[in-house]
Amino acid sequence: MKFHDIYATVDYRARYYFELDDDIDKYFRTDIIHLYGIPESLSEDAIENIYNGSGENAVYLGEIMGTLILGCQLTQDGYNFWLACDDMSGDLSFVASSLMSSKIIQNDFDLLNDIYYIHEIEMEKKFDIFDLKVRILENLPDMIFKLYNVRPSMLTYYPLPLENTDKTVEEPRHDIAVMVDPAMIDDAVHKTDKIMRMKITDNELDNLLQKDNEPITYPTAEKDPALWDLYQKAGFEEAGQTRLLYKKTEF
Repeated sequence: MKFHDIYATVDYRARYYFELDDDIDKYFRTDIIHLYGIPESLSEDAIENIYNGSGENAVYLGEIMGTLILGCQLTQDGYNFWLACDDMSGDLSFVASSLMSSKIIQNDFDLLNDIYYIHEIEMEKKFDIFDLKVRILENLPDMIFKLYNVRPSMLTYYPLPLENTDKTVEEPRHDIAVMVDPAMIDDAVHKTDKIMRMKITDNELDNLLQKDNEPITYPTAEKDPALWDLYQKAGFEEAGQTRLLYKKTEF
């Protein structure tokens, strides 16, 4: 099915209490964004009715569950970014620690960021299409701006590892060269050799690349190729070796 356009809606409810104005959750907005398509086959009148607010004849595509972190206001109000995220949930704590440990954002939060964390994108089966999901991800910053009046400076997502991975079989696939002291190698071909070559596994390579205070959540062998390909196609990259994917948005 071809679409003339795609639109998004969100169920938004808010309540303010005069005596409970110190709740940290006011800096976090977790919602489900509903996605709809406007079929090209509709008449001009039917399309115009949808643009005027009618949901009739629109096709439900799927939904995005995510959390908007109002990091700019949170920081300006004197809160610690990581502690606030940690108070909210383990997922958001991981997002904050991953971005900070990989130096995407600094511990002192010099660069203020409003961050949107994608919990998951769930599409209807017949619309679970790679190119359509890439289009949705590419339009997500503008979508959030239209729905929340805040344009996030960063999108983040944590792709879960593959299930039932056979961890007992991990072949050494990487040929690396290491500078060494020849005197420390008993079976060196020549005592003047300064380079030793070796084969290592994905997991061992991860450990070599790991930065200080930057935990690896799962080895390369457990990456889901389909998920990683989707988000990388949409412009996401990994924050260090944390497996957290992020994308800085352009203003």
